[in-house]
Amino acid sequence: MKGQRIPPWNSARMLSLSLQHLKGDKLSLMAQLGAVVAVAASFFCASLFSAVHKIEEGHIGVYYRGGALLTSTSGPGFHLMLPFITSYKSVQTTLQTDEVKNVPCGTSGGVMIYFDRIEVVNFLVPHAVYDIVKNYTADYDKALIFNKIHHELNQFCSVHTLQEVYIELFDQIDENLKLALQQDLTSMAPGLVIQAVRVTKPNIPEAIRRNYELMESEKTKLLIAAQKQKVVEKEAETERKKALIGLNVLLGPPFSAEGLGRMGTFREAWSGVLQSPTTCRGGTYHPGSIAETARSWPGVKSFEFPYRNPSCSFRIPHNNSAHPAFPMSSLVCESPHPSKPPHEEGTLINLISWS
Repeated sequence: MKGQRIPPWNSARMLSLSLQHLKGDKLSLMAQLGAVVAVAASFFCASLFSAVHKIEEGHIGVYYRGGALLTSTSGPGFHLMLPFITSYKSVQTTLQTDEVKNVPCGTSGGVMIYFDRIEVVNFLVPHAVYDIVKNYTADYDKALIFNKIHHELNQFCSVHTLQEVYIELFDQIDENLKLALQQDLTSMAPGLVIQAVRVTKPNIPEAIRRNYELMESEKTKLLIAAQKQKVVEKEAETERKKALIGLNVLLGPPFSAEGLGRMGTFREAWSGVLQSPTTCRGGTYHPGSIAETARSWPGVKSFEFPYRNPSCSFRIPHNNSAHPAFPMSSLVCESPHPSKPPHEEGTLINLISWS
């Protein structure tokens, strides 16, 4: 109503409401300001986190901006870059080992084999990092090592047989791969050095593998048999020498190793001599008995007395006190012409054939 006065109690209430509204606006403004500050602080922290990065020892940092490789690189330590705009990659320059797994390989005969693992030990020279990354990206090993291993190994297998790849030339595959890789890298990517290549034994078809194992087993048996044969021959040679020494001691120079060796080839020509008793000056003996006695000596295959116009006599001692080289009675030659050479015309030719 016009001219009507507001009661004092109502004015106080309105003033209180105004003050409360003003206070609420102030609190709302402060809350909004706090939110802005928090967002700004978060953005600053994220920017700082994105800008600061660390390069490990033995690595070189390369930088990209908008997908383009920058010319600048960095060494080990902490570095700064433009946040959210610039990115980086760390490239190793120390010795590293790349593993190429399950590499197929077809031999010249058409057999497909697989190499489980091929290890390539390599390192990148620091001053060559920029050029290699620019030409082959930071994952340069995929193009320069992994793909090249597949190519070179297939080139090798295609001109060699399974026998050569699996056995005969297997020890050369490592060195051949290393030389082929390094030759290409020297022209394509100078600064990437191949230190060594290690190749595992390839997996071949099961049937072929069993055949190779059987072949190796037979080779081993053959070597063992050859060694046993050598041992037996050596033992026989030892017994032969012992018997020759005994003959030379008991019977004299006509039974020396040199003389018996020269006459050994004539045994068959005189094989019929021992069929009947023969009388020789100085006594009577039976050649067959003498031969039977001689054959019991160690290492003796046959003992014969082919002769022409014999000029010496033989007797078998009765005391059985033989030389240790002979288990039975020894044979003693009594020659009336000790000074006459034993192999001249008219002299008894003595022959021993050894097993």
